[in-house]
Amino acid sequence: LPKLKGTFWVAENGDCVDVPPLDFASLEQLFAQAAPKTAAAAKASASAGAPAAAAKPKQVSLIDGKRGHNVSILMGGKIKIPPAELRAAVLSLDPRAVGNEESVAALMQCIPSADEAAALEAYVRSGKPASDLADPDRVLLEMQSIPYVEARLRCYAHKFAAPHKLNSASQVFEAVCKATESIRKSRVFKTVLRTVLAAGNYLNHGTRNGNAIGFRLRNLPKLADTRSTTSNTSLLQVLAVEVTRMLQPEDMDGEEEKKDGNPGPGCVVLADELAAVLDPMLKVPSEEASKMLASAEAALVEMQEALAALLPNTPTKIISSSYKPPQTPTHAASPTKATPNGDVSSGSLPSTPAQQQQQQQQ
Repeated sequence: LPKLKGTFWVAENGDCVDVPPLDFASLEQLFAQAAPKTAAAAKASASAGAPAAAAKPKQVSLIDGKRGHNVSILMGGKIKIPPAELRAAVLSLDPRAVGNEESVAALMQCIPSADEAAALEAYVRSGKPASDLADPDRVLLEMQSIPYVEARLRCYAHKFAAPHKLNSASQVFEAVCKATESIRKSRVFKTVLRTVLAAGNYLNHGTRNGNAIGFRLRNLPKLADTRSTTSNTSLLQVLAVEVTRMLQPEDMDGEEEKKDGNPGPGCVVLADELAAVLDPMLKVPSEEASKMLASAEAALVEMQEALAALLPNTPTKIISSSYKPPQTPTHAASPTKATPNGDVSSGSLPSTPAQQQQQQQQ
């Protein structure tokens, strides 16, 4: 023991330290490793033990594996109703099943196809217990047992979609009506149009476009393209200043107008009278709003037909099939003759200066 000399493990006389009086028998009983069993010994031990519990019967699946996986996801994520309770939940309008649009959409995806329905019917007719079916198959079987299941669910879906479409379309048409009314009543807008017409006739004097009685509104943006010959000022800017001067209150002098050309206090501008024209709902085309109304009407008619099938002896008149969605009012453009830059002309006869003055006063 030369390497251990002088350590704790060697006595002073050079001998090893004495072994403590441990209970080696207890140590062996507690920590001894069992000898590995052979395959035959393991089989014999299993057969000699307590009788094994009856093996769980293998579940039967009649639908495609991917389809079954998708049904399991829908039932576990959006509906969370046991298959045995699904039929009663749909028939009783249980909020867990038809409480929101997402749940109804998930249930509609669980309606069996023709092939799946045929396979499930054949299984039931064979006398085999439905409890042996896998959960996705039982979901489809329960859905198949609901009378008019597709019509019911489509009606439930319309309950959420139709009011939204009607509300959206109503907002669009209300915005159009308000904007039209504000333009029709706007004193400032009328002043702008008359000023633009007068300026266009003056600049086009002596030409065939110099005595117009009106112009098309779609040509108003072209005012910004007509530039001064002496500066970069546009005709739009010049006319804006002129209209502002015309609309100044009578008790204000020109000194009260702001130096930057903006209207002074008390002056009414287009933004004051045409706030409805800035409604964001006007960005939605009227044709799209009409389609929303038509879709909502079709949904109501479908609900009426479904109720007639479910309740044949009950009056179910909801909406007349002759209903037509409102059309956006369109006004035929009157014949025009000139814009300030002479782009649009009219077939009307030229008016005299006295007639032009009378038109401006109107």
